[in-house]
Amino acid sequence: MSLQEIWDPETTDEIMNLLLRIAGETNAAIVMATHDYMVVKKFPARLIKTENGKVIPHATINNL
Repeated sequence: MSLQEIWDPETTDEIMNLLLRIAGETNAAIVMATHDYMVVKKFPARLIKTENGKVIPHATINNL
């Protein structure tokens, strides 16, 4: 079984929903890095972008 077969959009959604549930139940923050803009669009939250070694703290989905 390839990684592509394991890590599909459905699995991504399940993992994100699990993380959000845990964060809500424990009042914890989730910090993650991704290159998957579909995940960012589907699960909107505060974004911090890094570019050329600099932090862009008030990033939006439009300026990614």
